[in-house]
Amino acid sequence: MRGLVAGPEQVLQLLERARDGDREAFEALVSPLRAKLLERIRLRIGAALRERLDPEDVLQEVQH
Repeated sequence: MRGLVAGPEQVLQLLERARDGDREAFEALVSPLRAKLLERIRLRIGAALRERLDPEDVLQEVQH
């Protein structure tokens, strides 16, 4: 279930499943937003913290 989510009903179903711990549903929701999320993390943590912390690692922690 990779790729873009079709519509609001599917999003609601995926959200419900993700809340229940379904990793595949969570990935289906997050995958299309991954690049935007990483860019947002890079901007939020700033240059000094990026020297010590990889934005990819931050995103991974959020996903767990």
